[in-house]
Amino acid sequence: MYSPRIERLERAFASDDFSGIAPFQVYTSWFETLQKQGFGVAGNFRLGIVAFPHFITLIAGIVLFVLSNCADRRKC
Repeated sequence: MYSPRIERLERAFASDDFSGIAPFQVYTSWFETLQKQGFGVAGNFRLGIVAFPHFITLIAGIVLFVLSNCADRRKC
């Protein structure tokens, strides 16, 4: 999603030609890429850096829920 804009910026700096690049137009270039490729939520969630914190939060939530019910009933 970021690479097309970065590549265009690198080419502009290398050639010293900024005529094809409008300043502060990151949203426009990212939106074009998003329209072509989509969000990719499922693919991104499978990345370890994304899935691991969610998994830990899920486990911690379940454990805390069980412990709070045990404390209320005092019979775990």
